[in-house]
Amino acid sequence: MRVAAAEISKNVTDLGELISKLDQAVSKNTNLAAYDEETRRPTASGQSNAEASALTSGSQSAGKTETTTVAKSSATQPTALTIPATETPATAATAQLKEKQVAALSPPPKPAGNVVELAPATAGGLALRDPGRIKPALPFEHAKAKLPLPAQGRRVLAYGDKTNYGAQSKGLVLETRQGAQITSPADGWIVYAGEFRSYGQLLIINAGGGYHILLAGLSQIDVQPGQFVLAAEPVGTMGAAPKSSSGSTTQTAPVLYVEFRKEGKPIDPDPWWAEDARKVQTDGQQKVQG
Repeated sequence: MRVAAAEISKNVTDLGELISKLDQAVSKNTNLAAYDEETRRPTASGQSNAEASALTSGSQSAGKTETTTVAKSSATQPTALTIPATETPATAATAQLKEKQVAALSPPPKPAGNVVELAPATAGGLALRDPGRIKPALPFEHAKAKLPLPAQGRRVLAYGDKTNYGAQSKGLVLETRQGAQITSPADGWIVYAGEFRSYGQLLIINAGGGYHILLAGLSQIDVQPGQFVLAAEPVGTMGAAPKSSSGSTTQTAPVLYVEFRKEGKPIDPDPWWAEDARKVQTDGQQKVQG
C-alpha cells in the first residue's frame, strides 16, 4: 500500500483527486468498502445497518412488549397485562412475583455486544472502547461531541477564520508544544501518509461514510497506508522549534492543521469535538486575547 500511495501522489496535483484514487486503492486491500456498503444499506425499518446496530437490546425488547400490548388491547381482553393463552391470571401473577425477586438479587445486565460504550480519553474528549475492533465503533456522522482533539494546544485559527493571506481557513490550526504526540481524532483507515505538495507531511484518514480527516504539519508519521487506527491512537509527532541562521533555537511553536471533509468538501470540525476538548480551546483563546 505504501508504494501504491507514493506512486499515486506523484501523478496527481489536486488533493481531491488524490483522496479519490487513494480510497480506491485502500478499499481493494481492506474492509473499507464493505464497511461503507454496510453503513449505507438500509434495513427493513429504513435505518442503515450502522444505525440499527446502535440500538440496545433493551430498547428492542421494549419495542416488542409495546407491540404485544397494542395487539392485546385491540382485542377484547379486559386486562392490560400480557398473559400467554396457556396461563391463568393467578399463575401469571406468581411468575411476575418470582421475576421481581430474581431481578432484585441479580446484577444489572451487561450491554449487548453491538452497543457502543464510551470512555474518557487521556488526550481530552472521548475515546471509543473495544480496542480489538477493525471497523469504526459508530458512524462518523453520529460521533459529534465525542471525538478527542489530535493534540492539546492553542487554537490559532478556526474553520472559516480569515488567514494571513485573506482567504478563509478550511480547517482548524492548533499551536502545539515541540515534539507533541499527535493522535487520531477518530476510528478510520489510513489512506495516505507522507509528503504532498505544500502540505508537507500529510496524513489522510478515511473515517467511512464519505468522511475524511486531514492532518498536516507533522514532523514524523508513525502509521502506514491501509492501516486501521482507533480514536486517540498515536499516529505521529510534531517537530522541534526551528533553528535560526545563527544556530540558536527560535521561539516559534509548531502548528498542526486539521481538516474534516465530507464527500470531498471541507466542513466545520467543531461540532465533533468532545465538550472538554472545546473548553480547552476556548480557554486557550481567551488567555491569548486577554
